[in-house]
Amino acid sequence: MASQKQPIIPRVIVQTNDENTSSDSSSDNEYYEPTAPTINQTNLNTRKTKRKWKDAGLLLPPNIFHKKLISGKYAKKVAKEAAVAMAGVLEYLVSEVLEISKECADINQKKRIQPRHIMLAIKSDQDFNELLKDVTFPSTGVVPFIQDCLLPSRSPSPMLGKRTSEQ
Repeated sequence: MASQKQPIIPRVIVQTNDENTSSDSSSDNEYYEPTAPTINQTNLNTRKTKRKWKDAGLLLPPNIFHKKLISGKYAKKVAKEAAVAMAGVLEYLVSEVLEISKECADINQKKRIQPRHIMLAIKSDQDFNELLKDVTFPSTGVVPFIQDCLLPSRSPSPMLGKRTSEQ
């Protein structure tokens, strides 16, 4: 049977009484054995780096964006803060599109946001339309638009309004 070696834990001597001060305690030296560090103390530095994006209050996980930035080879090195910033911007854009498309769904008296509502919201907003002008939304139909030449004219035509003297 092999004997297991016990780890050597150094004992720390803490003196409670100095020679210069007087005290009523009977023991001059007390021995304390240090406790093993807890999991939270050992992984404190690694947990802080993993939790930075949660402290930013983001819903989208920046670690996925960080992996995509690295695999896309946009730069030799990609900082984690870049992924956090990218996740924040994309989360803001998504929330804006969903807010506008919710209004579109309310106008059409629907409770669910359908792809058509997203397309109508993007095409009706000037900034998003400029940003996504080359994007095709499949199976969402077209933006309702009637050409001016097909609309009835605002003023009646001069021939219809005049009465002829022969009548």
